[in-house]
Amino acid sequence: MIILDEYGGFTLDGNYYDEEDFKNLSRLQSQLFSEENIIASFRECANIWQNHSWSLHASWMDFPNDYLYILKYIKESEGFVSFDEWSF
Repeated sequence: MIILDEYGGFTLDGNYYDEEDFKNLSRLQSQLFSEENIIASFRECANIWQNHSWSLHASWMDFPNDYLYILKYIKESEGFVSFDEWSF
């Protein structure tokens, strides 16, 4: 269980996530399940998105508003091999 701090965020594995990060990573988690039949943890989703961002030479990319584009953008990233590989 994770309890939010007074700012509405939390720290996980040394990284701080705010409410928007949580909502977006939950969207990624949902899309992985519905489109790819993958059950990914929150940490794995954060790693996938971080790897996607790094592939674009950005520290952290904004999530697309449309759910249907989340996985499409990740799969089109330079160096993408699989969600499993990018989850670490």
